Formats: sequence, structure tokens, C-alpha cells
Amino acid sequence: MEDKERPWVKYYNPEQTRDTIDYPDISVYEIVRRVAANLPDKVAYEFQGKNTDYKTFMKKVDHAAACLYKMGVRKGDTFVICMPNCPQAIHVFYAVIKCGGIATLIHPLSAKKEIEEYLQISEAKYALTLDAFCNNFIAVKENTKLEKLIVASIKDELSFFKSIGFSLTLGRKIPKHPKLDYIYEWKDFLALSDSDDMPEVENTGKDPSVILFSGGTTGTPKGIVLSNLNMNATAYGTLAVSGCLPCHIDEAVQHGIKKYLETRDYVVLSVMPMFHGFGLGIGIHTFFVIGGKCILVPTFTPDSFAKLVVTKRPNFIAGVPTLYEKMISSDVMKNADLSCLDGIFVGGDALSIETRERVDGFLKSHNAKTILREGYGLTESVTATCLTPVDYCRPGGIGVPFPDVLFKIVKIGTEESLPYGEEGEICISGPNIMVGYYNNPEETAQT
Repeated sequence: MEDKERPWVKYYNPEQTRDTIDYPDISVYEIVRRVAANLPDKVAYEFQGKNTDYKTFMKKVDHAAACLYKMGVRKGDTFVICMPNCPQAIHVFYAVIKCGGIATLIHPLSAKKEIEEYLQISEAKYALTLDAFCNNFIAVKENTKLEKLIVASIKDELSFFKSIGFSLTLGRKIPKHPKLDYIYEWKDFLALSDSDDMPEVENTGKDPSVILFSGGTTGTPKGIVLSNLNMNATAYGTLAVSGCLPCHIDEAVQHGIKKYLETRDYVVLSVMPMFHGFGLGIGIHTFFVIGGKCILVPTFTPDSFAKLVVTKRPNFIAGVPTLYEKMISSDVMKNADLSCLDGIFVGGDALSIETRERVDGFLKSHNAKTILREGYGLTESVTATCLTPVDYCRPGGIGVPFPDVLFKIVKIGTEESLPYGEEGEICISGPNIMVGYYNNPEETAQT
């Protein structure tokens, strides 16, 4: 492909970004397993002050997968995950994909009617939720195909003393749910298998692995089916354009070579929820792909978020514009040293030039090594399809496309390309573009 078809390639830093990437034909689970096998002692995630290394992380995933298999989860089955960012959610997410299932993520604060609709659209027979939301699933079960429900609690992953504190405070406000034969408490779910072994399931890049929901222009939820390749290409593209994956060592992630990764720390504050493509695709999966550490944040306020930035000193944050506006307005940040910050990704909503200038000015005055790195994307492409380069920012711009992603501007309602300077619709193609809408060929055909 000639560069005249991709004029943005001239903005790639040749030491940081290849114009094409060789994507491995493996699953979302397998790409993380390979990293974990080479970096067993590195911390994979932190939750409420408790660190878990990659070896332990993958052991928990493998055990959850064995239990899911015993429960009956098979290739192609949809599995609803209705959880905040917490360990059980990521264990089951990767475990479902190891089984060949399709992890279907929904907002944990969804109303009963929304949960019913998501279950109906996805035709899910299995689900995982928190104890706080269990009764919502019970209320709608009879109108869906749901057969088995796993119920977890935040306290299950807390340290002993924090678990006691949780039970005496927030835990007391959680409504009780009845004991029913189709409900598995977390400890009972983990007891379904006495080993971590299960039959190997063929799972390639083209196989579907995730469903995320989008209301679309009609307001009717659509299940966006994403393949293993879609998810992994998003991770690779983000890392390449963000400068985390220099050209000559990208095989370190692709083939599990640990020489590069074991000497670097990539700590991300995972505040964007995992039912959102931005939170799942960049805030979690991308950093597992590079052997990073995810600080899982289940809920936050502007001040608690600012305190996490100051105390945890992450290298990366992915968030929406309002998150950063509130962050720089917090009293907690007044004298903060932000020299730890190497990258701040922003998306999910429009970023005004005024907001960018305010936040960039604050970052500079507090020693950050980055400006806001704006991107553009949609759930149908997992999340971002382009990103502001490390060393080039144009006010009002949305960056440059990821490697192997093509952009063109077309006349509205057509596929007719428009010349530079003309307004129209953005048309995108690439390895991160969805498989289609779940059980909705008509809508898929129109995209």
C-alpha cells in the first residue's frame, strides 16, 4: 500500500510506530496467557490495595474457566457480565473466552427492564453479577433464557480487615436475595471444579469473543459482536501509536518475549468501566497485553479519583473529558507532582479546545510528561481507531489512524469519496471493526 493512500503515515514516529502490524491469530485469553507465562511475578492488577501477580491472575482465570465448563458453557455461548471493575469480573471475562464463549458486558446499574432486554437480545443462558444487583436478575429471569446466575461480592476479593469493614458499612446496605437452585454464590461456583483443567477449545482471531451494547440512533440496544482480532488489534494499535510499543520490539508482546517487558512498568488507572469499549479495550486489555498493571477502580468520585492519581502515581489514564476537568479542579491536585504520567488518553465525548488548553496547561505546570492524547472511535470498533501522536498535536484534531486502519470521508449516505477539505461522513475499515450486530443482519448490512 502506497503512503499516498495513507497521508497520515508521515506523522508516525519511525522509532515508535510501524505502518502495519502482524497480528497473532489467537484469542483474547491466549494473548494474555502468553504474557503471563513470561512475566509470572509481575503485578497484573491491584484492587483495593491488594496486588495480584500474573501467575496468580491466570490461575484464577483458568480455574474459573474450568468451573464455567462444568457449568455447561461451550463455544459460541453468550455469557452476561454485569459487574464493575473488580477481580471477579476480569477472571470470568477471560475465562468465558477461554471456553470459546462470548463475554457480553452490561452496565451494573442497568434497570430491570434494561437487563431483561440485554438478556433477550443476547439469548444468554449464563450471567455473573454482584450481590447488590442479584434481585434485578431474579425479577426478569422468567422472560429470558437465563438458566444459571453467579453472584459475587466485592468483599470476596478484599483483605481480611477490609472485608470486615465492608461487611459493617456498605455491605449492610446490600439487599438480601433468596437462595434459589439456579443461583451460585461465588464460593459455590469456584467449588464446581477441583482442578484448573478443561478440554482445549479452538479459538482463533476471527472467532467472536465480546458483545458490547450500543443504543444507536434508534434508541434500541444493539449487541455489537467483536472478535478476538478486533480486541487484540485495538490493543496493538493503541500501544503502537501511543509510543509504548517501539517498532523493533513489538514481537515482545506478540510472541511473549520477556526481555523488554520485564524491565518496564506500565501502570494504568482503570477507572473507565469495563462494559464500555474504552474501559475494556484500552483501560484493561491493552495493558494486560503489554504486561502492565491495572489499578481496578470499581467506583469513584472526582476527589477520590484525584487522590488515586496522587497516591498511586499511575503512568497512564484513560478517561472522558469531564473526568480531567474535575480532576484539575480538585483541591487534592493543587500541589500534586504528576511527573509519573506518561500518557493521558481522552475520548468518549467531544473535547473542546478550551478544555484541552486548561488541562494541558495544568499537566505542564505539574510536571507531567504528556498532554491529553485525544482519539476517536466507536463501540463498533471496540473503542479508538486513531490517536494523537506522541510528538504532534493539532488543536481540534483527533490524531492519526492506527496501523492497518483506513479512514476516508464520503458523501453522506453514499460510499462516494470526497476530496480533502470537504465535509462528509467518516468511513473506517480495519482489523478492529466489528463482526456485526448480534442476530441483526439487517442492521449489520447497513453499516
